[in-house]
Amino acid sequence: MTHTLDSGAEGGWYGQASIVLSWFLTSSGMDRAEAARAVENAIGGRFKSWVTPKRTLIESVGEDLAVGLTGHAPYQDHRERERLDDLRDCD
Repeated sequence: MTHTLDSGAEGGWYGQASIVLSWFLTSSGMDRAEAARAVENAIGGRFKSWVTPKRTLIESVGEDLAVGLTGHAPYQDHRERERLDDLRDCD
């Protein structure tokens, strides 16, 4: 998803992310309506118009989608990676 959005989504993050994630889910056999609900639940209006979201927000949407579909939280979530990135930036 990040590669697709980095290639020119500009201000249309919400729409582009919804399309890409829905395509991904339907390509695995999920019903379109079910995919749309899962994507809406994961994004939940967190992308703002004409504002490029932080990578941690994009990762959070992906994690929320995965948790919503599987019921299992990731081993290491985006908040842990963000803290590590902050430490690296201090050098």
